[in-house]
Amino acid sequence: VAPTTSRAAHFAGLIRGLARHRREKLVFDELAIEMAGKRRPDVLAQLTMRLGAVLAAAAETAGNLAVTCAEDIEMKAVKWLYRLRVPAGGITLLAGREGIGKTTLSYDMVAKTTLGTLDGRWFGTPKSVVIVATEDAWAQVIIPRLVAAGADLSRVFRVAPKTAPDGTGGTISVPANLPELGRICEARDVVLLILDPVMSVVESSIDTHKDREPRKALDPLSAFAEAASLAVLALIHANKS
Repeated sequence: VAPTTSRAAHFAGLIRGLARHRREKLVFDELAIEMAGKRRPDVLAQLTMRLGAVLAAAAETAGNLAVTCAEDIEMKAVKWLYRLRVPAGGITLLAGREGIGKTTLSYDMVAKTTLGTLDGRWFGTPKSVVIVATEDAWAQVIIPRLVAAGADLSRVFRVAPKTAPDGTGGTISVPANLPELGRICEARDVVLLILDPVMSVVESSIDTHKDREPRKALDPLSAFAEAASLAVLALIHANKS
């Protein structure tokens, strides 16, 4: 089969495999020659060590897991949007039954972020906030809440799906819309993203009733928050169970 650009990775893998097998064969040949002659414990030990290194390297190259020594990982201090409560560059889940004040608490944080009065990394520096809210109407509910909290409305942005000419609208989904959300946040000096509720933006193909499934959305969301140094506050409405 003639090599093409689309098959480059396949042929590169074949070449790496052949090279690995050749290195292993050389070590085995040397070991066989040594065993057939006069026994030399020091040489045998050296050959055994080389063989182990070759096999270990081959296993790591072929597998899907990366190994990093803890000594090579640099410690970093946590940067807090809201000191000791909400980190910048991560997800904070705000969960609870309805009516206990989750939205009131989150909008208070929104207001203080826009005014630069939130105790944390941006204290003294007003920053912007993006709100993705799928259950409440902006004109009748969200804007009055923001006004009551004292927010600077010029620093609060609604992100919602565009409406088609026929009046229908799409949906925002995670992780599909994360790249576009990232561009919006960067362009508007956003440091806080509110998802209210978070399960409403989880991609429809993900079964949120299975424990492992939501991670398909939350893991990329966490990586997105870290890369953008963005605080994500995700509200979760817990049921009775």
